[in-house]
Amino acid sequence: MAREGLDYYRHGDDIRISEQSVGEARRALYVFELELRRRGLLANNPKLIIMPVASYRAAIDEGTRTTDETKKALLEARIAELEDPQKAQAVLDEAGRDDLGWAFFYAGAISSRALSKSWRTTSPRAILR
Repeated sequence: MAREGLDYYRHGDDIRISEQSVGEARRALYVFELELRRRGLLANNPKLIIMPVASYRAAIDEGTRTTDETKKALLEARIAELEDPQKAQAVLDEAGRDDLGWAFFYAGAISSRALSKSWRTTSPRAILR
């Protein structure tokens, strides 16, 4: 495909071909299908689409928004789960925030609301483990 001058991107078995016009995109699909057939493969025709750049970007943006919302929901669920003092202490230790554990569990110097707020400033990777 590179010999044909196609600007394409591959990730696993997904391929994106970028062209300037619908005509060029149709030609690229033709070349792509020829290359597949030479190798004894077939394209999944329902997945072969020509998409305008604006639609492609909107789909990418929607995926990003969905991913961000899912991460936020998981983080909130994990924070709620950490109301169990033993789980909370384990995560504080793992995140290197044992100072908060001391203030919360022993000294009573920090409220559960303040501890919950501090989770939001702690590394999400530590909380989500």
